[in-house]
Amino acid sequence: MVSRPRRTGIAFGGMADPATIRDLPDQPVGDETSQASYAAGFPRKTMTPVENGGEPPQGPDMNGILRDVSKHAQWQDAGGMAAFDAGFAAQIGGYPLGAILHGNAAPYAFYCNMVEGNTNNPEAGENWVSSELPGNNWLRVVVGLSPNSDNIAFFDSNGLLMVKVAGARSALFVSTSLGNDDTGDGTQEKPYFSVGKALSQIPDGGSATIFLHASESYYLTMDNTPNFSEGNAHGWDIGRRSIIINLWGSAYLDQAKIDFENAKSPSSHYVIAEDSEAHNFRVNIVIPSFIDSKGSLITAFIGGASGGHISINGCNFNPMNAYSADQATNGTVFAPNISYQFTGCRFNALHSYPYMLGGWGNSATTAQFSMCLFGATGQGRFFNAGSGAITISTEGNVTPNTVYDLLPQYRLLGNNTRSFNGTKSAYYDWSLKIVGWVGEGTTGDAVYGFKSINPDFSISLS
Repeated sequence: MVSRPRRTGIAFGGMADPATIRDLPDQPVGDETSQASYAAGFPRKTMTPVENGGEPPQGPDMNGILRDVSKHAQWQDAGGMAAFDAGFAAQIGGYPLGAILHGNAAPYAFYCNMVEGNTNNPEAGENWVSSELPGNNWLRVVVGLSPNSDNIAFFDSNGLLMVKVAGARSALFVSTSLGNDDTGDGTQEKPYFSVGKALSQIPDGGSATIFLHASESYYLTMDNTPNFSEGNAHGWDIGRRSIIINLWGSAYLDQAKIDFENAKSPSSHYVIAEDSEAHNFRVNIVIPSFIDSKGSLITAFIGGASGGHISINGCNFNPMNAYSADQATNGTVFAPNISYQFTGCRFNALHSYPYMLGGWGNSATTAQFSMCLFGATGQGRFFNAGSGAITISTEGNVTPNTVYDLLPQYRLLGNNTRSFNGTKSAYYDWSLKIVGWVGEGTTGDAVYGFKSINPDFSISLS
């Protein structure tokens, strides 16, 4: 059984006569000396018999070595840990894989090294997130937390890390006509006014359903107002949350949900069409925009961080202003750094913007469409196919107002995702890339594929 050794309260030689102890140099001090060094250890002369010209090892060297070793043991007994030292890192060729250091600026933070030979400062630049986002190759593993239980993460009285999740706030209600961000609490009785307020109640990385009141109009801004201009450009920023947008307040839609569940329909009840003005349950999402001082189109947007996802049901997206198809842009309505699922949605007046999804460098996303209608006067474009990677999926085309065979009392909204996006002219910045070769190596015929889109349907190049 291994037992805890005695604590090193005093370093070896800590009170020695200065004449009997010294700090060892890193390098030898000369060829003929008997003094030890860290690089060479005890020289050959100390291991040669005196009668052959040798000299015995020097006591101060041995005392110095033992003092250095015991100082490290004392430091560890006192709970000491290493911090980053640029000079030391260069001397040893970088910190080894798995090394753990505490911060200099923030001593309560600890960092684990993720690569061999790391000379980067863990407190400079972005820390390691994944192999695709290595940053400075230091993973921050511990942070100081407040004991305040109002925080999302905190230490309880037993020292256990407690993390709150969306839990009881998994359903939040919003209404333009009934809501108030100051006095509302997100319930049906006291809904919020804006989607931004609802999002602020959901921890980043959490999941929740936000219910928009049926038949109402909402601005695609955090405060649900058209106040959108240079210096005040914003949108629905979901971060890394997983958000579902559903509707509430429509008896017709509520009954459809019951009917679809009783009939065990494989489809969502949001795929149905409005059968009359009285049953016009879909909400309108109005998209503000402006031309900035550099001449670029800026639109309100839905976006977030990598890992974020939003499912949107029963919404009409309507541009507030119209621009030419060749208008320079800086941003897009649907930012491609999160993933999307649309069910029973309309995308109206697509001729008003150059495009609505894509165009952010190398950002990759997926977009699923179920029973959605794309509309434009003349040529409209939804996707920017020039950068990033967009995976598109949908079912086959469905004529609007087709009777739903499983529940004949309902008609389907319709789906033209494939037909609308089925030609290259429907894409902004269309291009192809070589994806392979027919023949030996690169000497045969090139095989081309889409540069940055991956649809589950064919696209005509004519």
